[in-house]
Amino acid sequence: MSNIDLSQIITADAKQSKLRARRTTLVKAECRRRIFAAASDTAQTNITAASSADLLDAQQKAAWVAALGWVQAMRAACLPLIEDPQADVTHDGAWPDLPEGVAELIEQF
Repeated sequence: MSNIDLSQIITADAKQSKLRARRTTLVKAECRRRIFAAASDTAQTNITAASSADLLDAQQKAAWVAALGWVQAMRAACLPLIEDPQADVTHDGAWPDLPEGVAELIEQF
């Protein structure tokens, strides 16, 4: 009888899966932090409500569409950062810039 508990062995695959899960959590948290730094949850809710009630003028609507596209681009930027464990997720260059006019829209709400 062996004193070794083989059920406790950590395989290379299991280790890689754990590292990837940590990296995924790290990258998604940074993405979320950057989105909320640009627009608080209150601002997002207020703009969404105004848009739903058709209270945005043409310039505001265009900025809102740009903001939504930016959020999609932010989410899309996550995958390459997850895949590259050497990538610096805190580097501004790793993330899309906020489109022109979006900050001004957010300030209004």
